[in-house]
Amino acid sequence: MAPEIVVGKAKPSRNTDLYSLAVLLFYMFMLNHPLEGKLEASIRCMDVFAMNKLYGTDPVFVFDPNDKSNRPVRGYQDNALIYWDLYPQKLKDLFVQAFTVGLSTPAKRVTENKWLETFANMMSEIIICPNCGAEVFLDESKEALGVAHTCWNCQGVVPIPVSIQIEKRRIIINQSTKLYMHHITGDYDMETVVGSISINPNNPKLWGIKNESTENWTYIKADGTQAPVATGRSAAIVKDAKINFGQYIGEFK
Repeated sequence: MAPEIVVGKAKPSRNTDLYSLAVLLFYMFMLNHPLEGKLEASIRCMDVFAMNKLYGTDPVFVFDPNDKSNRPVRGYQDNALIYWDLYPQKLKDLFVQAFTVGLSTPAKRVTENKWLETFANMMSEIIICPNCGAEVFLDESKEALGVAHTCWNCQGVVPIPVSIQIEKRRIIINQSTKLYMHHITGDYDMETVVGSISINPNNPKLWGIKNESTENWTYIKADGTQAPVATGRSAAIVKDAKINFGQYIGEFK
């Protein structure tokens, strides 16, 4: 329930629904309420006055970057501490927005489309740990700083594989990678497969993307020469090469 409803200053609206959505998503990802940290742990009687203060008049996000008074308590609220570090900075930034400025300024809460865009990108940026096979989220903030990705399961260093960049969408290339309609149109359709990884049976080191869409693609080599990629055919995965999908162009990096 949004703080403005808890204190009786507003009625349910789209903005209060956006707050409830953010709370639900935080619960799903962190298995903890976004406002329940040290301040909640110190309450001896969770009566209406305590709840009104915790969730309404004086809410503090457990990971507020400027106010550390409500950090999760080890041994009591461990879920938030464990899961927070597993996710990329761009997801954490959305939660910070939702539960800092979004607490007092309903118009600045995170929209459904922004959540959808972020989740679609996270699904596309999963790296497979070569040591144990665990899935690790790419964190572009670490990449920009030159900080290595570490596997949450085995603690080994996880190298970043080749990827294809389509507008703002980056797809990490693993054996199980699929291209979805969202990747080539930006429509949030993460169910319709339009491409999959193909491996040359005579040379397993040669990978390609098989066109599983109903439209022809155009493969653009690094030297600028072009070749059609008909449905059922594959385009070689080579750094600096590109694929024209029609609406957008993707580049291997």
